[in-house]
Amino acid sequence: MAEVRKGWSTSPIGFRDARLESSHFSAAMALVVAGIPALLVGAELVSAGLDFAQLIIAVPLGAIIGGAIIGLLGRQAAASAAPGAFLFKAPLGSLGALLFNLARLVVTLAWAVLVLDIASGWVDSALADFGLSAPPYLVPAVIATLAVVMFANGFAWSLDFLRRRMFLVGIGLTLIVVWRLLNRSDPVGGVPVRGGFLEAVDAVLGLAILWSAVGADAGGHGQREDDTASGLALGYAVATLAFVLAGASLTRGGGLDAVTSLGGGIIGAALLLLWVPVMEVDGAGSLLASSTVSLQAIVRPLPAVVGLPLVGAATVVGAELLSGEVVRLLINIGTLVVAPALAVLLVDSLVIRPGGYRSDDLFRWRGDYGLVNLRAIAAWLVGIALGLWLRPDLGLLQGGLDGTPALLIGMAASAVVYWPLAALGRRRQSLVYGLRRF
Repeated sequence: MAEVRKGWSTSPIGFRDARLESSHFSAAMALVVAGIPALLVGAELVSAGLDFAQLIIAVPLGAIIGGAIIGLLGRQAAASAAPGAFLFKAPLGSLGALLFNLARLVVTLAWAVLVLDIASGWVDSALADFGLSAPPYLVPAVIATLAVVMFANGFAWSLDFLRRRMFLVGIGLTLIVVWRLLNRSDPVGGVPVRGGFLEAVDAVLGLAILWSAVGADAGGHGQREDDTASGLALGYAVATLAFVLAGASLTRGGGLDAVTSLGGGIIGAALLLLWVPVMEVDGAGSLLASSTVSLQAIVRPLPAVVGLPLVGAATVVGAELLSGEVVRLLINIGTLVVAPALAVLLVDSLVIRPGGYRSDDLFRWRGDYGLVNLRAIAAWLVGIALGLWLRPDLGLLQGGLDGTPALLIGMAASAVVYWPLAALGRRRQSLVYGLRRF
């Protein structure tokens, strides 16, 4: 239990615990991202009618933008010696950070539910090819239990384990699956275009918003700031590029029929039974781990030995009880809420207050950063409102324009609004301090 407590930090991460290097982040992020969310985005882009020529440009562009965001967030976490969930107290204040972490918790848990639901369906399909079946709840419960166990000792131990012991296995299994896909004889295509290029970039950026939680939380354990940023960005970008395009090849009407895509039969089923525990447990586990960090940022006394199994159990129940439409609605709304706050944090940490935040104050209820930063909250709300207005399909705000990248525009709006407001506030603060010294 001592190792579990040491691996989960609700106080500044000490130098001895900040032991992850660039190679840890690159290998671990590549394995974590290489899974169902990226595959699903690729499948949905094809179902919207985008062809290979559009995907080959939109996906790398989205991966580069997303990698830069995750790298910069991880760098700030390493500089501040704090998990990403605690960083938002600096720009938003304690109350604003609490609201942000509630939204982030919804996004990570909803994606974990979706991963568990799809992975369980794959396992059930594979078992059916062998003439077997599993009772309800059993498969998702087993996957969630493995995910909880993998991250029981926190991010540092888990990412080190993934880099050292799982990376070569994952790469080998991926190459075998690619071989099966290349031997498939039923090409995908002929679907009329319903989405645009910018919407495709926006969809890939949504993956970065999801995995930014994992990257920022793990980044606090990085030894060096620049190595943390480059490792996270590289691992995320490479895996996103490969697996979004792989998802495009797996699609069946926008869904992921993995058994059929892998050629069906005993070989396809066996590959899928290997794929889920090797390649999906780490992704689900990282989402559960970041959900736990969000809970700890909201409820400070909550120990990880309680929080991690709790979110694991909630994910299993959600996978069985919630429909896919409800889960995707929560993901879409939550992502549009979380993304502008990331833009506010990046502007605050890179332009307004460059360098690391004061670690001790990030773990206090108010501290030096106060309860609410009204300028940051106002900029955040502008980004949220604009993003939701550009997505009338969500049913919250009427309006919008077809083919607009709601995430990109919402983040840009928050950054543009916050920059001058925060700069003005810092200038006034400097004048007050100058008068006091006089």
